This record gives sequence, structure tokens and C-alpha cells, in this order.
Amino acid sequence: MKTIRIIKPGSTVKIGMDEISAIVLSVSIDFNNHITYRCSWFSGKERKSEWFEECEISFRELDTIRIGFAHA
Repeated sequence: MKTIRIIKPGSTVKIGMDEISAIVLSVSIDFNNHITYRCSWFSGKERKSEWFEECEISFRELDTIRIGFAHA
């Protein structure tokens, strides 16, 4: 079984150079296991949401899980 490690949806992460605190809402696994994360955060009273690559996110290792694909 092929497995990959992802950040768990619902985890709190830091995004961007300013290390803004955000929550991972969803995970997208594209061609060649390219993984992106939709994160949400507040900017003042406005809620923002955007897709980020893993290299743009700071996270704790304990906030990751391994998922598998039986027929990969």
C-alpha cells in the first residue's frame, strides 16, 4: 500500500512570512502527489481563505497523519 503524510484538516498552522495563525480546512492531492492545503484565518473582522503549498506552511509533526491508497 502506498502512503503519504499530510497535515490533518482542523490543525492550526502558521502561513507565510508573517506567520499568520490559520486553520487547515481541506487537503488537495493532485497529479504526482502534489499536495496543497486550503487554510482560513481572520484579518481584522474579515475571514480569509486561500490555498498554500506545504513549503509555505509551518506546522507541528504531531499534526500530520499518514493516509494510504490500496490500489496505487
